[in-house]
Amino acid sequence: MGEFHDAVTKLLGAFSCGISMIKAQRRKKEKSPLDTTSKKAETHLSKSLKKNRLEVENAYGEDLIRCGPSFADGDAEAHSSLSKILFRLNIVIKRFTTGRNSATDYQALLSLSNASRTEAISTFEQLSQRISRSSLALVPMSPARSPRHSHRRKKSSSASNAKHARSKSAPELSVTPHGWVRPKAGRKQSSDSSKSSKSSGPPPPKQASPRLQITELPPSSSRSSPRPRQAQIANVPHIEEVHTPPPQYTTFPDDKVHNRRAGNRQSFMSFASDSTKIGEIPEHKWARTAMIQAGNYPMTAFYPVEPYQEPEKQRSRLMKLFRR
Repeated sequence: MGEFHDAVTKLLGAFSCGISMIKAQRRKKEKSPLDTTSKKAETHLSKSLKKNRLEVENAYGEDLIRCGPSFADGDAEAHSSLSKILFRLNIVIKRFTTGRNSATDYQALLSLSNASRTEAISTFEQLSQRISRSSLALVPMSPARSPRHSHRRKKSSSASNAKHARSKSAPELSVTPHGWVRPKAGRKQSSDSSKSSKSSGPPPPKQASPRLQITELPPSSSRSSPRPRQAQIANVPHIEEVHTPPPQYTTFPDDKVHNRRAGNRQSFMSFASDSTKIGEIPEHKWARTAMIQAGNYPMTAFYPVEPYQEPEKQRSRLMKLFRR
């Protein structure tokens, strides 16, 4: 335990010393008769010392449990106040042991015992309040109440907004006859590889394709202020369009054998009959034209070909007999 705990132990020992002193004086005075007033004062003082000692011990134990080991160590103010209480109490107890005591001496020790109890308990309360305030001051502030944290949060949010604006603005683009082309993100080379590439010299330029001419824009110099997309588009130089020639289709040679066979289709049977290939017999000589002109259609017509006329009703033969 700390120094303050030792001082409290000495104070409790002073109360115990006063109680034992009264008991010793009572034993000495048992042989000689005592008046009733002095006897009542001794009993009242003994009860007061016991009660005050118990209250001081209980108050110290409660505060020690609530505040922890730091309460046993105490501070300079608690040490000084408790040492003053202990000094006054010890002086009065020593004076009370020497010589013959009167009723006023009993009353002085009784009042000093009560005052020592009150001052000791108030010292404990003040020490516990100081310890609680110091423990609250050591607890870090919450993120919502900390101004430094809020300022840092504002900075981080502004930096993230600027980063998003920089990424959303016009990136490094390539101009082609068909539009804008975004370059693919390549892997970052290490510092050693970059140094070796610088020392070895620049790589040979790549041959561009004849159809498309791709030009890269230079990266923006300032990172803090991103350039707008319209400004980059306005600064792009004019590029002449490259007209690609139309594709050439492959031509296949004519099949002469097929034409030769088609010309030799005419035979004796085909020459004598009408079953020749289409195109040799004129269309006006076909047999089907005569059928169509005569009105003999090969298919049944579902609409009136000639104007409708009612058929004549045949008269019955029975009526002819009566006419005669």
